[in-house]
Amino acid sequence: MLMTTYVVSRHPGAVQWLVQQGVALDHCLPHLHGQELRAGDRVVGTLPLQLACWVCEQGAEYWHLGMDIPAQWRGQELTPAQMDACRARLERFEIQRISVPKVW
Repeated sequence: MLMTTYVVSRHPGAVQWLVQQGVALDHCLPHLHGQELRAGDRVVGTLPLQLACWVCEQGAEYWHLGMDIPAQWRGQELTPAQMDACRARLERFEIQRISVPKVW
């Protein structure tokens, strides 16, 4: 079975950085919405927790693009070099939804 890699980002610098890291980009999307994911697919980006959890529930892998961004750079478009300076990295997460009875 073929695996598909979805990169979810609105930031050109992030996409450039991923290409420089050798990530094979099958689909670049500004938002993950309505895609049919299959077991073994990869989703790369910085997703909200509930969406990253949904990715994992579909049997796909979630690879988080993490960085340590200083306050003065927040809200700006970063270049791949700036991302390197922020220790950009890909980390795989497996997220599981836990249902608990309402206690409050």
